[in-house]
Amino acid sequence: MGLLSLSAVVLAVSPPSLGKAGSRQTLRYGVASPRAPVASEKRAASAAPLAAAADPERAVFRAPEDGVAKPPTPGHRIPGILLIKNIGALYAPERVHARHVLVVGDRIAALFAGDEDAWAWEQTAASVIDADNAAVAPGIVDVHVHITGGGGEAGPASRTPQAELSRLIRSGHTTLVGITGTDDVSRSLENLHAKCRELNELGLTCRMWTGSYAVPVQERFTMTGSVRRDVALIDEVIGVGEIALSDHRGTQPSTREIAAVAADSRIGGLLSGKGGIVHVHMGPGDEGLDPLFKVLETTDLPISQFLPTHMSRTSVLLEHGQKWIKMGGCIDMTAGNATVKALQAYASAGVDLSRVSISTDAYGSLPRFDPSGKLIGYAAARPETMLETMARLVEAGWDVEDALALGTSRPAAFVGLKGKGRVAVGYDADLMVFDADTWRVRAVVARGEQVAGEDWVRGGMFETGDGVRPYVPGGPAR
Repeated sequence: MGLLSLSAVVLAVSPPSLGKAGSRQTLRYGVASPRAPVASEKRAASAAPLAAAADPERAVFRAPEDGVAKPPTPGHRIPGILLIKNIGALYAPERVHARHVLVVGDRIAALFAGDEDAWAWEQTAASVIDADNAAVAPGIVDVHVHITGGGGEAGPASRTPQAELSRLIRSGHTTLVGITGTDDVSRSLENLHAKCRELNELGLTCRMWTGSYAVPVQERFTMTGSVRRDVALIDEVIGVGEIALSDHRGTQPSTREIAAVAADSRIGGLLSGKGGIVHVHMGPGDEGLDPLFKVLETTDLPISQFLPTHMSRTSVLLEHGQKWIKMGGCIDMTAGNATVKALQAYASAGVDLSRVSISTDAYGSLPRFDPSGKLIGYAAARPETMLETMARLVEAGWDVEDALALGTSRPAAFVGLKGKGRVAVGYDADLMVFDADTWRVRAVVARGEQVAGEDWVRGGMFETGDGVRPYVPGGPAR
């Protein structure tokens, strides 16, 4: 019904306020006769979420002046409106004292503390999720996911599989950035780009890094002929990475070569309004961050242009990470036990943790090499490690909001993903409902649409399994 629905049932929900004798403002409902919306109504409907963003304390929609003051027709549901009610704890990721979240389209339209406001919207919402006192937080923002698979360091049989939609959703992921890694021979950016678009079509938000471990980035491993053009011209490309430094699997680039690729990505970002970040794979080599320190010492490139990852890998990287943060930079760590210990150590040392994020390296390989460089072990990273790491931090005494920020608001800010990683009016409606005690995900909303519930999850077209509802092209999941 689209715009007609919005003109047929228009609600004005105001927060508690004092009028005469301290009375509370009442809820007003305007019901108009069905008719084609005029141009002004179309503009008002399309601008409704923006109006909420500008004035979050007020209603999303206002009653028409000629509206009839009576409740909407029972059972009349407006498509595109979703209500998450009865929230036990709302994290934005900081704690917010609200019990209900209203979603209109793909944006968060309002946060309600009172049950009366939520009840009014429940009568017209097309979808309602009862959190039943569970916690709600932003969906996971993971900036380092091998969505087409990774690995290959132990031969063709060691190539890891591509990401599965249902598994990503069940682990709370709503936004991710795809990456290539070591193998730029049998893997391609075209395949990575297609997978990125697939995940977008399936309901998540996916972006990608151009390039691979190699520096200089070879023309054959871009999509337009250069890093600059990839970032500037391809919507999904937000920067270059993961270029490998201090690692025997890297191309051992010079300071000038590192600076050149960073400058290319930066200019592409400036031309397209993106971050143009250089995402840097840090290996176990003794140099640590020295290659990046040299770039900063010899060029005008800002430290904010780089986001080094795997920073909990060695004691050298942890030491250099403290220096990097003091210089105004941000770092990323790979989810897991080593990162829990590293973050605890940083907290004890008084390091500014607001400049630290975590990512999963999901579907990438986790090879282990002996001191001589011989491969002695192999595994694949899992998307579930993000929530597992957050849970371990809370068990160690961290506040829930501080643990959540590591994989939601911080990574979104570090790489320039606008509208992501927060529960706030005007932000994208990417939300997860979870048990605060067990960190079990109970429901997920991505871009305003529910993609998982207690006993079901959206899957790709060819996915099967208990509770998996495969995606149907041109329509909602079955």
